[in-house]
Amino acid sequence: MQPDERGECRLWDPAEDEAVLAYFPEHGRNWDGWARLLPGRSGPAISARASRLGVRRAVQPAWTREEEIALVRGAIRLGREVGRPASACVAHLYHLRRAVIREQVIAGMPVRDVPGGRR
Repeated sequence: MQPDERGECRLWDPAEDEAVLAYFPEHGRNWDGWARLLPGRSGPAISARASRLGVRRAVQPAWTREEEIALVRGAIRLGREVGRPASACVAHLYHLRRAVIREQVIAGMPVRDVPGGRR
């Protein structure tokens, strides 16, 4: 249970459970819409409730050919804007992501909050 604004714990009501069952598989716990749907419930509380209800996050489908092409074109476009080859942009993005994860591990922060980080 999560404390409310008065510091008291409140039980999950059936409408909240229905929202978790309906939206958690697609959006997970970090969706901005939770603030509207379940005011006063945190991401970790929603995740814990989903776990208790047996709800799992939907698995992302494999990248489509169109998505891969869009990603490569985006890297090429960015490379042109900053004067670097597309491969250098992708390599540096990978380096930055790893650096952020490394910094968070050193600082004792949860790695799962980094896009693409390990869970």
